Amino acid sequence: MSGETDPRTPEEAASAAAERARARVSAGGYADAGRLDALGAQERAGLSRLQEWAPIEIEPEIARSTRRLGAPITRFKRFLLRMLLQYHNEEQAQITRFNVHLLGYVAQLEGRVAELEDRLARGERAPRE
Repeated sequence: MSGETDPRTPEEAASAAAERARARVSAGGYADAGRLDALGAQERAGLSRLQEWAPIEIEPEIARSTRRLGAPITRFKRFLLRMLLQYHNEEQAQITRFNVHLLGYVAQLEGRVAELEDRLARGERAPRE
């Protein structure tokens, strides 16, 4: 570690990390740091965006080694992916099914909430279930 003392509480750790981040930003680091504020200001993703994200698709081309002379490692990783293709396909299918069912449930809840908010705006009482 560096010569800094270890923080004793989570609050001290958070303030120390924030201070290090500010120092690094002022030194020219974190070139994309300005984008983080914009990300926090955005609204949550809508159902259409979630529907795009629900299917899980992994491309074998992402398996690569960034080490110097990493071509043999990249070939080995891609070989392993090819050998485990059936397993990975089944796993991805299960995850996608879960995501789609969960998305359907969320859409159903969103519809119920919208209906209740509409009734509340009209001054109606919600039916007891």
